Amino acid sequence: MDNKKIKEAIDRKISKDPLFTEADRRRFYENRQKPKRRWVPAVPQVLSALLVVLLISGSVYFVNSGNPLENPADTLEQKHEDILPPAPEESPADEVEEIVSRIKKIIKDSASIINEAALRDLGDEVTQIDKSNVATDTRGKTREYVFLKGDNFSYSNTLSNNSPPSIENFQRGELGVFLKIELGDIQSSATITYLSKDKEQLITETVSSKISTKNLEKLDEPIELQQLVHESIAQSLDKNLESLTKSDLLELEELTIDASHLNGIYDWKSDPEVFRSMKNLRKLTLNQVKVSGELLKEIPHLDQMTFIGPTLDDLSNVEEGLQQITYLNIQYSSFRGNADDILKLKSLNIVRLDKSIVTDYEKLQFEGIDVRW
Repeated sequence: MDNKKIKEAIDRKISKDPLFTEADRRRFYENRQKPKRRWVPAVPQVLSALLVVLLISGSVYFVNSGNPLENPADTLEQKHEDILPPAPEESPADEVEEIVSRIKKIIKDSASIINEAALRDLGDEVTQIDKSNVATDTRGKTREYVFLKGDNFSYSNTLSNNSPPSIENFQRGELGVFLKIELGDIQSSATITYLSKDKEQLITETVSSKISTKNLEKLDEPIELQQLVHESIAQSLDKNLESLTKSDLLELEELTIDASHLNGIYDWKSDPEVFRSMKNLRKLTLNQVKVSGELLKEIPHLDQMTFIGPTLDDLSNVEEGLQQITYLNIQYSSFRGNADDILKLKSLNIVRLDKSIVTDYEKLQFEGIDVRW
């Protein structure tokens, strides 16, 4: 068999088409001409970059915060304390509250009230008012003091009308606390006046001292009063009518005498000593009861007054005894006066009235009096 026949026999066995085509040849040469890719690990470069960033950040922190090695004991708490705001300063209201508290401790009994040095020891702010040109109090010695005194406070007005400073004196900061002490034969008392925290009204507190032992026998004596007055006082104190004595009058803080069930107007004419003994009476209501201003003046610390019924056309008969009150209620009375009549009450802060009667009530508001109806 010749070579040609052998080749044909092999081609029939394998394939008539060539296994290595022209396309295969081109791809082979193209691959040989392309450069091989080289893969370089990137981890070392990334680590190097991070190290540089950390070194720069550490340097900046070290410069801004100082050297921590020099103050190793500094803690977070200490740094927090460094930025705490300063403690708030004491306000004027706090000063007034402190002074009032200390005054009360000093005047808790007769011995303390008599001891003027104790009050003077409160500081340079304390000033005793010169009472030389004021009529002598027949019931005992009277002393007045000013605490937290400002440079602009003048005693002249107080001395001229024998009344405590007005609310305007306190609001303008001319004084912080006003103290009035009355030394009586039976009991001594002190009145403390100061401005409320909202600066809208005056607060008046009355502190009574212990009773002197030399006058105890006088307090056990029975009192002679008009029947209605006697009954009203006993009812106010919730005590037996027959056992009422002079000492009971010292406990009286509020009193209402109602004569509306009687015919006509009831005339209250007790002994002036009875009025003087009601040292703690602050609030008095008279319903169809007439009383003179001269007797009302004897009540040492009367602060609130209410008239009901046909007992006064104006305030002329009672004006003298109402100079220290801060509250007046004439809404249901027979009052036919005007604003000028009411303005004669120098210490008045609040008045309740019938505005259809007192048509010029705006004058009162202009003077700083709270008008209600």
